[in-house]
Amino acid sequence: SYVIASWAAHKSTVVFDPQGGNNYGVTRVTATYDAAMPTEGVQAPQRQGYTFGGYYSKANGQGTQYYTANMTSARTWIIDERLLDPQVTEVTLYAKWIPLTYTVTLDSQGGTGGSTSVTATYGQKLPSGETAPTKPGYEFRGYYGIKNDEWEEYQGHDIYYGGKEYYD
Repeated sequence: SYVIASWAAHKSTVVFDPQGGNNYGVTRVTATYDAAMPTEGVQAPQRQGYTFGGYYSKANGQGTQYYTANMTSARTWIIDERLLDPQVTEVTLYAKWIPLTYTVTLDSQGGTGGSTSVTATYGQKLPSGETAPTKPGYEFRGYYGIKNDEWEEYQGHDIYYGGKEYYD
């Protein structure tokens, strides 16, 4: 006579940390060892100015990727080293965010020369080192968010009534 072993795959509670984004799907799933990550009820989080790049075992897109950007399983679940601590009952996966980039046209408003465009990254300062245009008989005052020529001198200082200044 003999005895047959019975095995059950380990299950782990996995929590989603959207890292500044908004999570509209489930906030946790139960992952089974050596099985694809569960996808029922999961949704990619959203964050203004960023593209979602998946969920990872460490912040900032570091560690092991478990979910793709469209929230499909990127790999099977493995026993996370954090679960080896008996005090730990769940594991967190962290959203990776990729800032959007934009081409910004620098309209010289009749000036010549200088930089004509820059690549801007959402949430970061505009690149430095750009060259200013020139216009005979005029002093370059900078690049602004809206077209407006309303300057006034007040107590020895130039005041501009236009949009946000991006380059001086």
